[in-house]
Amino acid sequence: MKIGCIISMYKELPQVEKNLRIIKNENYPTVIIQSNPGSKELILDSSMVDHYELLSDVGGSEENYRKQQEDARRTKSANIFTIPILALRRNFSHAFTAAKKFDVDWWVVLLGDMRLESLTGIKKTIAKMEKKKKFVGITRGIGLRHVTYDGLTYNRIQWYDTTDFYPQFFIVNHKLVKEGLFNNIKLTNTHATETCLGDSLKEFCKDNNMKFWDVTYSICDYPAPKWIKGLQYGKDRTTLPGFLLGPMNWYRRQRMRILWRKYKSNYDA
Repeated sequence: MKIGCIISMYKELPQVEKNLRIIKNENYPTVIIQSNPGSKELILDSSMVDHYELLSDVGGSEENYRKQQEDARRTKSANIFTIPILALRRNFSHAFTAAKKFDVDWWVVLLGDMRLESLTGIKKTIAKMEKKKKFVGITRGIGLRHVTYDGLTYNRIQWYDTTDFYPQFFIVNHKLVKEGLFNNIKLTNTHATETCLGDSLKEFCKDNNMKFWDVTYSICDYPAPKWIKGLQYGKDRTTLPGFLLGPMNWYRRQRMRILWRKYKSNYDA
Protein backbone atom coordinates (compact mmCIF):
# COMPACT_ATOMS: atom_id res chain seq x y z
CA MET A 1 0.00 0.00 0.00
CA LYS A 2 1.67 3.20 -1.23
CA ILE A 3 0.13 6.37 0.15
CA GLY A 4 0.58 10.03 -0.75
CA CYS A 5 -0.75 13.06 1.09
CA ILE A 6 -2.37 16.22 -0.28
CA ILE A 7 -2.74 19.25 1.98
CA SER A 8 -4.45 22.55 1.25
CA MET A 9 -3.23 25.18 3.70
CA TYR A 10 -3.27 28.89 4.52
CA LYS A 11 -1.65 30.06 7.77
CA GLU A 12 -1.49 26.72 9.60
CA LEU A 13 2.30 26.41 9.21
CA PRO A 14 3.21 24.90 12.64
CA GLN A 15 0.58 22.16 12.36
CA VAL A 16 1.40 21.36 8.72
CA GLU A 17 5.11 21.03 9.57
CA LYS A 18 4.24 18.56 12.34
CA ASN A 19 2.04 16.58 9.98
CA LEU A 20 4.79 16.48 7.36
CA ARG A 21 7.21 14.92 9.84
CA ILE A 22 4.70 12.10 10.48
CA ILE A 23 4.19 11.58 6.75
CA LYS A 24 7.89 11.72 5.89
CA ASN A 25 8.65 9.09 8.53
CA GLU A 26 6.70 6.75 6.26
CA ASN A 27 8.53 8.03 3.14
CA TYR A 28 5.24 9.02 1.54
CA PRO A 29 5.16 11.75 -1.13
CA THR A 30 3.43 15.03 -0.31
CA VAL A 31 1.65 17.65 -2.41
CA ILE A 32 1.04 20.99 -0.69
CA ILE A 33 -0.93 23.89 -2.12
CA GLN A 34 -0.78 27.02 0.02
CA SER A 35 -2.87 30.17 -0.29
CA ASN A 36 -0.53 33.10 0.31
CA PRO A 37 -0.69 33.88 4.04
CA GLY A 38 0.61 37.42 3.55
CA SER A 39 3.66 36.87 5.75
CA LYS A 40 6.98 35.28 4.80
CA GLU A 41 7.19 33.71 8.25
CA LEU A 42 4.08 31.64 7.52
CA ILE A 43 5.14 30.36 4.10
CA LEU A 44 6.07 26.68 4.04
CA ASP A 45 9.63 25.71 3.13
CA SER A 46 9.12 24.06 -0.25
CA SER A 47 12.09 21.76 0.31
CA MET A 48 10.01 19.88 2.90
CA VAL A 49 7.61 18.51 0.28
CA ASP A 50 7.67 16.78 -3.09
CA HIS A 51 5.41 19.28 -4.82
CA TYR A 52 4.61 22.77 -3.55
CA GLU A 53 2.67 25.69 -4.99
CA LEU A 54 2.14 29.11 -3.42
CA LEU A 55 -1.01 30.68 -4.86
CA SER A 56 -2.69 34.02 -4.28
CA ASP A 57 -4.95 34.72 -1.31
CA VAL A 58 -8.42 34.52 -2.87
CA GLY A 59 -9.86 36.82 -0.21
CA GLY A 60 -7.02 39.31 -0.40
CA SER A 61 -6.26 39.05 3.34
CA GLU A 62 -7.30 37.23 6.51
CA GLU A 63 -9.11 40.42 7.59
CA ASN A 64 -11.34 40.23 4.51
CA TYR A 65 -12.03 36.57 5.26
CA ARG A 66 -13.00 37.31 8.87
CA LYS A 67 -15.19 40.24 7.83
CA GLN A 68 -17.03 38.17 5.24
CA GLN A 69 -17.49 35.39 7.78
CA GLU A 70 -18.84 37.78 10.41
CA ASP A 71 -21.17 39.49 7.92
CA ALA A 72 -22.58 36.09 6.96
CA ARG A 73 -23.20 35.19 10.60
CA ARG A 74 -24.70 38.59 11.42
CA THR A 75 -27.06 38.70 8.47
CA LYS A 76 -27.63 34.91 8.35
CA SER A 77 -26.93 35.13 4.62
CA ALA A 78 -24.93 32.13 3.42
CA ASN A 79 -24.45 33.66 -0.03
CA ILE A 80 -22.08 36.28 1.41
CA PHE A 81 -19.42 33.80 2.56
CA THR A 82 -17.69 32.59 -0.62
CA ILE A 83 -13.94 32.84 0.04
CA PRO A 84 -13.44 29.29 1.43
CA ILE A 85 -15.01 27.50 -1.53
CA LEU A 86 -13.16 29.64 -4.07
CA ALA A 87 -9.84 28.87 -2.40
CA LEU A 88 -10.41 25.15 -1.80
CA ARG A 89 -11.80 24.49 -5.26
CA ARG A 90 -8.71 26.07 -6.81
CA ASN A 91 -6.21 24.51 -4.41
CA PHE A 92 -7.62 21.00 -4.73
CA SER A 93 -7.72 21.25 -8.53
CA HIS A 94 -4.03 22.25 -8.58
CA ALA A 95 -3.14 19.52 -6.07
CA PHE A 96 -4.85 16.65 -7.87
CA THR A 97 -3.43 17.73 -11.21
CA ALA A 98 0.07 17.66 -9.70
CA ALA A 99 -0.63 14.34 -7.95
CA LYS A 100 -1.02 12.49 -11.25
CA LYS A 101 2.77 12.29 -11.72
CA PHE A 102 3.43 10.29 -8.54
CA ASP A 103 3.60 6.51 -8.15
CA VAL A 104 1.19 5.79 -5.29
CA ASP A 105 -1.96 3.77 -4.70
CA TRP A 106 -3.91 6.20 -2.53
CA TRP A 107 -4.11 9.89 -1.70
CA VAL A 108 -5.05 11.10 1.77
CA VAL A 109 -6.43 14.64 1.55
CA LEU A 110 -6.31 17.03 4.51
CA LEU A 111 -6.87 20.68 5.29
CA GLY A 112 -4.09 22.55 7.04
CA ASP A 113 -5.69 22.56 10.50
CA MET A 114 -6.03 18.78 10.66
CA ARG A 115 -3.69 17.10 13.15
CA LEU A 116 -1.82 13.89 12.43
CA GLU A 117 -0.29 11.85 15.23
CA SER A 118 0.03 8.69 13.19
CA LEU A 119 -1.38 7.10 10.04
CA THR A 120 -2.67 4.01 11.87
CA GLY A 121 -6.38 4.78 11.60
CA ILE A 122 -6.09 6.02 8.04
CA LYS A 123 -4.31 2.84 6.94
CA LYS A 124 -7.04 0.74 8.54
CA THR A 125 -9.67 2.76 6.69
CA ILE A 126 -7.87 2.24 3.37
CA ALA A 127 -7.63 -1.51 4.09
CA LYS A 128 -11.41 -1.60 4.56
CA MET A 129 -11.88 0.30 1.30
CA GLU A 130 -9.65 -2.15 -0.56
CA LYS A 131 -11.57 -5.09 0.87
CA LYS A 132 -14.88 -3.57 -0.25
CA LYS A 133 -13.37 -2.44 -3.58
CA LYS A 134 -14.16 1.23 -2.98
CA PHE A 135 -12.20 4.13 -4.46
CA VAL A 136 -13.20 7.31 -2.62
CA GLY A 137 -13.56 7.51 1.17
CA ILE A 138 -15.79 10.34 2.41
CA THR A 139 -17.36 11.82 5.53
CA ARG A 140 -20.86 13.30 5.36
CA GLY A 141 -23.24 15.23 7.60
CA ILE A 142 -26.35 13.08 7.73
CA GLY A 143 -29.08 14.90 9.64
CA LEU A 144 -27.71 18.38 8.91
CA ARG A 145 -28.68 21.06 6.43
CA HIS A 146 -26.22 22.62 3.99
CA VAL A 147 -26.49 25.72 1.84
CA THR A 148 -28.67 25.46 -1.25
CA TYR A 149 -27.23 26.20 -4.69
CA ASP A 150 -28.61 29.75 -4.64
CA GLY A 151 -26.98 30.39 -1.27
CA LEU A 152 -30.18 31.79 0.21
CA THR A 153 -31.12 29.08 2.69
CA TYR A 154 -29.72 26.11 4.62
CA ASN A 155 -32.35 23.80 3.18
CA ARG A 156 -30.10 21.39 1.29
CA ILE A 157 -30.95 18.37 3.38
CA GLN A 158 -28.13 15.95 4.19
CA TRP A 159 -29.74 12.53 4.19
CA TYR A 160 -28.53 9.05 3.34
CA ASP A 161 -28.67 9.75 -0.38
CA THR A 162 -26.64 12.96 -0.20
CA THR A 163 -23.53 13.16 -2.33
CA ASP A 164 -22.06 16.17 -0.50
CA PHE A 165 -18.94 15.38 1.53
CA TYR A 166 -16.53 17.31 3.72
CA PRO A 167 -13.17 18.66 2.49
CA GLN A 168 -11.33 18.38 5.82
CA PHE A 169 -10.41 14.72 5.26
CA PHE A 170 -11.08 12.29 2.44
CA ILE A 171 -9.29 9.49 0.60
CA VAL A 172 -8.97 8.94 -3.16
CA ASN A 173 -7.58 6.05 -5.18
CA HIS A 174 -4.73 7.19 -7.43
CA LYS A 175 -6.14 5.36 -10.44
CA LEU A 176 -9.12 7.74 -10.50
CA VAL A 177 -6.85 10.75 -10.04
CA LYS A 178 -4.83 9.72 -13.10
CA GLU A 179 -8.07 9.51 -15.03
CA GLY A 180 -8.89 13.11 -14.13
CA LEU A 181 -10.90 13.01 -10.90
CA PHE A 182 -10.80 16.37 -9.06
CA ASN A 183 -8.31 17.76 -11.60
CA ASN A 184 -10.71 20.58 -12.46
CA ILE A 185 -13.40 20.98 -9.81
CA LYS A 186 -16.28 23.06 -11.10
CA LEU A 187 -17.86 25.81 -9.03
CA THR A 188 -21.36 24.33 -8.87
CA ASN A 189 -22.17 25.90 -5.50
CA THR A 190 -20.34 29.11 -4.57
CA HIS A 191 -21.27 28.63 -0.93
CA ALA A 192 -20.45 24.98 -0.14
CA THR A 193 -17.25 23.09 -0.86
CA GLU A 194 -19.06 19.90 0.14
CA THR A 195 -21.47 20.25 -2.78
CA CYS A 196 -18.74 21.04 -5.31
CA LEU A 197 -16.74 17.97 -4.32
CA GLY A 198 -19.78 15.72 -4.51
CA ASP A 199 -20.86 17.16 -7.85
CA SER A 200 -17.35 16.74 -9.25
CA LEU A 201 -17.32 13.07 -8.26
CA LYS A 202 -20.83 12.56 -9.67
CA GLU A 203 -19.79 14.08 -12.99
CA PHE A 204 -16.67 11.88 -13.11
CA CYS A 205 -18.76 8.78 -12.44
CA LYS A 206 -21.24 9.72 -15.14
CA ASP A 207 -18.48 10.34 -17.70
CA ASN A 208 -16.83 7.02 -16.89
CA ASN A 209 -19.94 4.83 -16.65
CA MET A 210 -19.61 4.40 -12.90
CA LYS A 211 -22.12 4.76 -10.09
CA PHE A 212 -21.43 7.15 -7.23
CA TRP A 213 -22.45 4.64 -4.58
CA ASP A 214 -20.34 1.89 -6.12
CA VAL A 215 -17.10 3.87 -5.83
CA THR A 216 -17.65 5.67 -2.51
CA TYR A 217 -17.02 4.40 1.00
CA SER A 218 -18.67 6.27 3.86
CA ILE A 219 -15.97 6.66 6.49
CA CYS A 220 -18.40 8.45 8.76
CA ASP A 221 -21.89 9.94 8.43
CA TYR A 222 -21.34 12.87 10.78
CA PRO A 223 -18.81 15.72 10.85
CA ALA A 224 -15.44 15.49 12.59
CA PRO A 225 -15.22 11.85 13.77
CA LYS A 226 -12.95 11.36 16.76
CA TRP A 227 -12.43 7.62 16.50
CA ILE A 228 -9.93 7.53 13.60
CA LYS A 229 -6.72 6.66 15.42
CA GLY A 230 -3.97 9.20 14.82
CA LEU A 231 -6.21 11.84 13.24
CA GLN A 232 -7.72 14.84 14.99
CA TYR A 233 -9.84 17.67 13.66
CA GLY A 234 -9.13 21.34 14.35
CA LYS A 235 -10.59 22.77 17.55
CA ASP A 236 -12.99 25.04 15.68
CA ARG A 237 -14.50 22.06 13.85
CA THR A 238 -15.48 19.96 16.85
CA THR A 239 -16.52 21.06 20.32
CA LEU A 240 -18.39 18.03 21.65
CA PRO A 241 -16.50 15.35 23.57
CA GLY A 242 -16.32 12.02 21.78
CA PHE A 243 -18.85 10.22 24.01
CA LEU A 244 -21.55 12.76 23.09
CA LEU A 245 -21.08 12.60 19.32
CA GLY A 246 -23.05 9.40 18.91
CA PRO A 247 -26.17 10.53 20.85
CA MET A 248 -26.07 14.00 19.27
CA ASN A 249 -25.91 12.65 15.75
CA TRP A 250 -28.64 10.12 16.50
CA TYR A 251 -30.82 13.03 17.63
CA ARG A 252 -30.03 14.98 14.43
CA ARG A 253 -31.03 12.06 12.25
CA GLN A 254 -34.27 11.45 14.14
CA ARG A 255 -35.17 15.14 13.93
CA MET A 256 -34.39 15.17 10.22
CA ARG A 257 -36.67 12.19 9.63
CA ILE A 258 -39.51 14.42 10.78
CA LEU A 259 -38.40 17.40 8.71
CA TRP A 260 -37.42 15.39 5.64
CA ARG A 261 -40.73 15.53 3.84
CA LYS A 262 -41.08 19.24 4.51
CA TYR A 263 -37.73 20.15 2.99
CA LYS A 264 -37.26 17.40 0.40
CA SER A 265 -38.49 19.62 -2.43
CA ASN A 266 -35.53 21.93 -1.78
CA TYR A 267 -32.91 19.19 -1.80
CA ASP A 268 -32.42 19.22 -5.56
CA ALA A 269 -32.92 22.97 -5.92
